[in-house]
Amino acid sequence: GIKAIESKQYEQAVHILKEAIGLDPENANAWHGLGVAHTFLGQPEESVGDFKAAVKYNPSYEGYWISLGLGYLTLNRYADALPALQEAVGIRPSDAIAWLYLGKTYDSMHNHDQSLRCYQQATSLDPDNAQAWYELGQASGSIAAFNKSVQLKPDYAKAWAGLALAYDNDKHY
Repeated sequence: GIKAIESKQYEQAVHILKEAIGLDPENANAWHGLGVAHTFLGQPEESVGDFKAAVKYNPSYEGYWISLGLGYLTLNRYADALPALQEAVGIRPSDAIAWLYLGKTYDSMHNHDQSLRCYQQATSLDPDNAQAWYELGQASGSIAAFNKSVQLKPDYAKAWAGLALAYDNDKHY
């Protein structure tokens, strides 16, 4: 099933992973893979159900919680995404991706103080993550954060646009 996902054969992956789950209903990896396949097939409701099962059968792996949180974010269910991503951060506080998406969740909930704190944590843990620097720039209006983002990923158009707006807001034409 995982090989089918890697080959972008998502419908085949769904079929294979459902068979695997039929043989071992508590296989968290199979549930997670099924969620990934459903995500790529544009089926976010199904993927959330799959990720919930992965978490149920292996609640100590932060990656499953991150996937569940991202599934909820896709559905704009921020109140559900928040505890999933908080759980991921609680399990592995050194996971920059968990902090990044926790920040995006707080942003979506208009809690900018918390989102700023999360983005600062993400950039501290992974200083080479251009998206984390971009999000920090968005949350703070920091020219330095946008500059870091475009330095890390020169083709990141959103970061260039953010940098231009930050310069404009700071009257640096």
